[in-house]
Parts: sequence; C-alpha cells; structure tokens
Amino acid sequence: METQAETLSALFRQIEHDLGTRDLNQLVFQAFRDALRHVSINHFGSFIAQFKELLLLLKSTQPRYALIIEHFYRLYRFMHEIEEQEKDVPWEAVQERIAQHIRVIEHEDKEERKRLLENARSLKVEGKTILIFDHSHTVLDVLKKLKSDGQNFKIVIAEQDIEKTEDIIEVLHKAKIPFHVVPSYMLSHIDDTIDLLFFGCVTFKSNNQFVMDPGSAAIVSQFHLLKKAIHLFMTTSKFSLWDVSVSTAVYIHKNIRRHTKKPIEFERHKFSHDRVGLEYFTSIVTELGIFTPANFKAVFDEKHEERMKWQSRLFQGEEARLDTPDQGNHV
Repeated sequence: METQAETLSALFRQIEHDLGTRDLNQLVFQAFRDALRHVSINHFGSFIAQFKELLLLLKSTQPRYALIIEHFYRLYRFMHEIEEQEKDVPWEAVQERIAQHIRVIEHEDKEERKRLLENARSLKVEGKTILIFDHSHTVLDVLKKLKSDGQNFKIVIAEQDIEKTEDIIEVLHKAKIPFHVVPSYMLSHIDDTIDLLFFGCVTFKSNNQFVMDPGSAAIVSQFHLLKKAIHLFMTTSKFSLWDVSVSTAVYIHKNIRRHTKKPIEFERHKFSHDRVGLEYFTSIVTELGIFTPANFKAVFDEKHEERMKWQSRLFQGEEARLDTPDQGNHV
C-alpha cells in the first residue's frame, strides 16, 4: 500500500512534468486555500499542529519541491507568530488572516518574478542567436520581455520531449520571435552559430548544483567548453534550503520488448532531472540582481543560515525529521 508521501510524490512529479514547478506550486496553494474555507477546527492550536504535519509531509516527498516548501514554511512562520503573541486565539479570529497571508505570499511571488524580468532587461541580445532547451516559463517570459523592449534576436530550440517543445514553439510564435528547431543530440552541427544560452531550473542545492530538465547537463557542458555565455534565470524562493548529499536514485521501469525469437525483459533506468554545477554558468539572474557564480553562492549561504535559525526555533527537537540530508531523492 502506498504511503501518503508516495502518493503525493507521484502526483507532484506528474504535474511538474506537464506544467512546470511554478504552476505546480500555484495549484498546491490553490488547493490549500480551498480546503481552508471548508475546514472545521475547534481551536487554532489544533490547526497549527495539523499544518505542521502537512509541512513535514511536503518535505518528505521525492523529490522535494523547494518552492512549495518555501511558501508553506513562510505560512507556518506567520501562524506561529500569531500563536506566540495571541494565546488561546479562537480559530474564527485567524482563519481569514491566514487566507489573507496566502494572498500576500502569492503577491510577493509575482513581484519577485517582475523584479527578475526587470533585471534580465539589462542583457544585450540585439542580433544574437540564443539557444534554449528546457521548458522554463521564466526563460520564455524573459524572451518576451526582451522582445517587447525592441531587441531583435533569433532562437534555436534544442528539441526534447515533444509536448514541451511544442509548448515552447507556441509561445515564441505568438510573441513573433523567430526560431528554428534542432534535435538536442545534433547541436554540434550548429554550435558555432550560437552566441549565448538561456536556462531555467527547478532548484539550487547546497552541493552547488542546479536541478534542471534531463538533458541539460550535456548541453551546458558542451557549450561551456566552447566558452559560450550561459545565463540561468531563477528566483531565490526556489532555493533548497537544506543539506544534500549525492543522490543515485532513479525511476526504474520494467519493459518487455517482443522480438522475432522471444520477449526480452529488462530494466529501463530513467532519471527525472539533471544536476548541473554552478561553475558552468556565466551569470545567474534573480530578483535580487545578476550574480556571478561566486556571488550567487554567498546569497544562498545567507538564506540557508537564516532558514536554519528559524527551523531551530519553530521545530524544537524535530530538526532531524525536517532536514535529513537528501539521499535517494530524484531532485
């Protein structure tokens, strides 16, 4: 029988694959907000206890989704502060305040993305050819912003999963951005025509690696060797603010293929994401500014230290349940 974490993990993985990390986060927050309107609770303290278990459940999914955890963590901090300041507060008195704070978090998330786009506008891409690969809404938003600013450029789409590539094509076509498509395994034929590369990511982890769409590592490595400029776009709310170790787990699918003589059964190892080192990127564009790899790591370390202090305060004696280093997670 599947555990709650396994069921939730499978659901999250499918949504993230189809829609992306940020849309997954928005769906989860929407579901929680809808549930909040119908929940029957006698006391606020009881709700906080249940919410803590929900947060622990979100942190036990494989993979962990940093953006979801970050937003629910901020919500828990808000509720914890209410409980500290207002002892024995009735549920009815805080229910709407919680709903309002969810709206605040969602608004701040939108503002972060707007600031990232503003910072990205400083990139000079006039007359350039940009290679894109991953199914990143952030990258597509950046391209649309640069186009609306009057910069003219061309896109080469490195083809991957057909559904994701077709979605990218629709966005670029609608934005009137010229493009053509090249299979990702044939990029060596056109690498001299590429001026720079744009990537998004799922998260950044304490082992100095970005978690990215499968296939990203090979492309980034190839063009890093060619000394091409490679820019990555992410908001810092996507940071994985916990310790990680090297992960080796994969999805294992058993396949049976029928040939002329007899069926052959084998295991098909399919990795959910790539891990790409920070040092391969020219710059990382965030809502806080544009950073070199060295400066970017300093931003992560500062936020990680702040998270650890809050975690010790909010989860006294429960840190081990929260932040056992990732082992066997797919992201």
